[in-house]
Amino acid sequence: MNTALASAGKWNERPNVAGAGQRDTETLVRSRQNLEQWAAEAVAELQAGEAQFRTLVEHAPEAIVVFDGLTGRFEMVNENAVRLFGRSREELVQLTPADVSPPFQPDGRPSVEVAREKQQLTLAGGQPVFEWVHRHSNGQLFTSEVRLVRLPDERRCRIRASIIDHTERKRREQRLRATYEISEAVHAVEDLPSLYERIHRITGGLMPAANFYIALHDPARRLISFPYFVDEAGPSPGQIPLGTGLTSYVIRNNKPLLVGPELIARKRRDGDHVWFEGIADLRYVESGPPAAIWLGVPLSLGGRAIGAMAVQDYGNPAAYGDEEKRMLTFVAEQTALALERVRAQQALRDSEAKFRALFEATSTGVMIHDETQYLEVNPAIVRMFGYSSAADFAGKNPILTSPAVQPGGFPTAELARRHIAQCLRTGTARFDWLARKADGAEFPVEVILTRIEMAGRRVIQAVVTDITERKRAEEEMWRALERERELRLLKSNFVSMVSHEFRTPLGIIQSSAEILQDYLDQLGPEERREHLASIIQNTRRMAGLMEEVLLLGGLEAGKMGFEPDWMDLGAFCRKVSDDVQAATEHRCPLTLHTGADVAECAWGDPRLLHHLFANLLTNAVKYSDAGQSVEFIIRREGRSAVCVVRDRGIGIPEADQPRLFQAFHRGHNVQHRPGSGLGLVIAKRCVELHRGSLQLESREGTGTTVTVRLPLFAPPDPPHRELNGADHEKDSDYRG
Repeated sequence: MNTALASAGKWNERPNVAGAGQRDTETLVRSRQNLEQWAAEAVAELQAGEAQFRTLVEHAPEAIVVFDGLTGRFEMVNENAVRLFGRSREELVQLTPADVSPPFQPDGRPSVEVAREKQQLTLAGGQPVFEWVHRHSNGQLFTSEVRLVRLPDERRCRIRASIIDHTERKRREQRLRATYEISEAVHAVEDLPSLYERIHRITGGLMPAANFYIALHDPARRLISFPYFVDEAGPSPGQIPLGTGLTSYVIRNNKPLLVGPELIARKRRDGDHVWFEGIADLRYVESGPPAAIWLGVPLSLGGRAIGAMAVQDYGNPAAYGDEEKRMLTFVAEQTALALERVRAQQALRDSEAKFRALFEATSTGVMIHDETQYLEVNPAIVRMFGYSSAADFAGKNPILTSPAVQPGGFPTAELARRHIAQCLRTGTARFDWLARKADGAEFPVEVILTRIEMAGRRVIQAVVTDITERKRAEEEMWRALERERELRLLKSNFVSMVSHEFRTPLGIIQSSAEILQDYLDQLGPEERREHLASIIQNTRRMAGLMEEVLLLGGLEAGKMGFEPDWMDLGAFCRKVSDDVQAATEHRCPLTLHTGADVAECAWGDPRLLHHLFANLLTNAVKYSDAGQSVEFIIRREGRSAVCVVRDRGIGIPEADQPRLFQAFHRGHNVQHRPGSGLGLVIAKRCVELHRGSLQLESREGTGTTVTVRLPLFAPPDPPHRELNGADHEKDSDYRG
């Protein structure tokens, strides 16, 4: 009997249970191996996505740190954080936010306490944005804007912090504001005590200044007086001789002095006197409770200290540092100038006997006139108006040194009569005025009219100040405020966009990843592929969106330089077209038309041109139905390249077209099509850097045509060769 037949007969007689079990075991093993393979691929894809995000974080324009929300310890830092704090990655991951901060913040609260409060707020779901003072590894303090957000990790409490150093910007803003406010105070106050009070308030806006005083030195009597003194520990000392105390030290040496923890550590006593090791000419008697920190700077004019300005704090030893020393020195410089001007004005009012000397010597412009003509002008007026001598003003009507019309369209003659009438009626008038120099140039001035009696005759004294710089400062401030408003709006739109455009793909990624994690053994191969494809697609979507945001940020901040080079425009456009076709998975046929003459070398920035053309082509494909053709036309017109991208897609509603080049704005008919509203904005910036033009024509339901004109070509027969740096300078006319 045949062995095989015999075996078959035995199977027919009784099932071989052992053989069936073996085959099931082999099937399970193969299934497990397949699942392990898919799991490994899924992990690899997730790791690739994570690597992409790490790259984005690493190259972000701001400093980014990730720290444990419970312990506060740093877990991850990018390169900008390393530079910002002046510490290595290894050092930073051993620290907490409080370790890179001074003991106290400007409001006097301990840094540890405030940091803990911000962390708890973030863990509770908040996204606080606040200013913070950090400390560099060299001890230097700097101000930054911090944004906290809890990372979406259910297993751990981690917080991401974005840190932007605002030290220089705040310093410029503070100095501009202080200069403007002190200048305003000089003209607004009627006496020196009011000016001192205003300066105290201005200083309090820059640093802790609850305890503040101004000291003036009388060199003839070697006495120091305190015309303004506010201190919680006691009243003004009145007058003291110039000696070896803190204020005297600042005046005698004409330099700032910071008595902080480092210097206090060298404090010694000799009877009633206090001195510091290493400073021989500093010795004083403490008349009240010692301050935790004291800062004094000289009031200097012409290289000579006329007094001092000081602040002190009894509770916070970290209230002042090098930055506060610089700011107080700046305020003191402006105050010294302000004191000089106020004193001059008071001298003019208080002493008619000294009027002539001051009239001739003061740096402020002064005019004496009646209702019809100039009577006298001082040398400052002659210089201010660009005349050769005071005689040039003799007999002239003040209206003749002004344009016919003032700002706002008011006739000069009528407005001048009103101001003069007010002065004669009330005794004074103050107003801004547009004056005209001898050469016809117009410039803004501030005029203070005062009714005075001179030689028994009623006349008008005009104190004239050239406020060109003040007006420029005001305009800069308004521009800065407008820019800040625009940035706030941009920031708001960005947050709104991110909350939608990022949240959706993140939710999809998280959902797919969780399904793969929890149900991997139950999913078939096709389902697993779908979930992995979803993760990859949405990761790419987020990466592309982030790239657009970073690119726009670089363009807006002026960090995207224009770096042109010679290039084969025809080959370049073919490469861009192929890249877009591949990226859009050949969703729409893309037809490239290039003229024969565009194969010549063109002069442009390849990086910016790639962003420009890729954005336009991608938009054309995105807003067209599958299968609809997109045309990409490149032709030469003289020294310019004309680039046309034409689609037959959904078009742009007419109501949306005026706002197309506003960041984050999208047409209301885009429906489910993803996008950030940044593509056209980036394209426009790239065109502007090439000094070209962009024109868009669109009709809803018909399609869109974008025409870009770029000055890319050199004169006829451009050199078909690589240019070195020297050649670039020589052929600068080819730069476009």
